[in-house]
Amino acid sequence: MVKNFGPDAKPRAVRIDQEMPFDEAKLGKAMYIEYYLPPDPPGQGTNSPEYNKLQAGFVGRRAGQDVRFDADGNVWLTDRGYPHRLVKLDRVPEHRKTTCCRIRRTASTKSTSIRPA
Repeated sequence: MVKNFGPDAKPRAVRIDQEMPFDEAKLGKAMYIEYYLPPDPPGQGTNSPEYNKLQAGFVGRRAGQDVRFDADGNVWLTDRGYPHRLVKLDRVPEHRKTTCCRIRRTASTKSTSIRPA
């Protein structure tokens, strides 16, 4: 592993010999959906003093990724902003709210605990 992927290993890339074909008929039926995460209230979430001083990407803003849908049509995603959160967006626009659970990672990447925010 160290020989091929360690700090002294030469950079690697996957060679593409042939471009992936696109089916224009299927692409014409595709749908792009963008989900907006509501801003955190003052002093909470991204605006919390404990996160304002961090020097990292996504500090001070919310950024969703890995969108998934449950059987009830609710949208689940991970918020890469600080603090990292698991977010549920209610499918009914009149009841649209964000339910969050903070994600805490331990030193081992195999262990993740989720607790209510």
